[in-house]
Amino acid sequence: MRIIKIPPRLTCYELLSGGAVGWVYKINDHIAVKYTTDPDSEGFRKEVAFFDILEKHEPCPDIIQSFLRVPQGNFLAFMSCGSLHERLEAHQRRSDDGIRVEQVTGAVPENLIKQWFTELCNAAAWLEHLGYGHGDIRPPNLLLDSQEHLKLADFDCITPIGTPSEGAAPPWARILGPEAGSEAGTFGLCGPRTEQFAIGSVLYCLTRGHEPFEMEKFDDLAEQVTLLQRMEFPQLLDDPFDSIIERCWKGQFALLHHLSREAQSLFYGNDQPRQPALTSEYCSSRQSECQHLVDSGLLIFD
Repeated sequence: MRIIKIPPRLTCYELLSGGAVGWVYKINDHIAVKYTTDPDSEGFRKEVAFFDILEKHEPCPDIIQSFLRVPQGNFLAFMSCGSLHERLEAHQRRSDDGIRVEQVTGAVPENLIKQWFTELCNAAAWLEHLGYGHGDIRPPNLLLDSQEHLKLADFDCITPIGTPSEGAAPPWARILGPEAGSEAGTFGLCGPRTEQFAIGSVLYCLTRGHEPFEMEKFDDLAEQVTLLQRMEFPQLLDDPFDSIIERCWKGQFALLHHLSREAQSLFYGNDQPRQPALTSEYCSSRQSECQHLVDSGLLIFD
């Protein structure tokens, strides 16, 4: 078992989350830092490189802002309302083993479902515009700021459109069936199909308060994999939300841009103003603050 060592000065801050790529600490009400536990991690390198690409373009308000990247860490905008996963989990009663949801104790308000779904679609369409798919769209990677606007985060699985998708566990990805011909048995190529499948599952979470199949009893994930490969999806209703879920699961949007436009027009109207991105002046100020933290030895071992 590998022992993870954290710089002493960093341990003085609140730990928000930990994962294979890095541990995230809250620095203050504006800044969080993802400290990489493995500087040679391919996922961390991919994320840092992609934020370098994002910085060359007009910022997307629905994608988390990175203020500064250094070899040991990535300084990001702090999201004070946590993740969508945490929001949903707060209203679930789970089985003793924690695997199944036995009861949903509170629903996501419809206005937030519409807002969060539209913001997620906007973010995915922006990545598509740049030629990329996120590759890991799921509630833990969807963060909420102080005004409860959704931000797409965690880019360690970012993949160029048209290259083989590494997939994900169900219900965020689907192994293709016979309908895919030579691609059957794989996740296929990264693109609108793979991204909208995950987005459809997120919308299902928002409307039900739990993941697809999460209230069912399965012996293992292989059963869910098989059901999805057969295109045997959870039962849906005849309403606008479920119509979009079904179309996403069946890959019927040729472009994520089309999905984003439909969400915008269906739920808000095309003239709905978007949440503005952080200003360049604000980001520059936060970048200087982050650089000062680095210079003061935040991420080094004494």
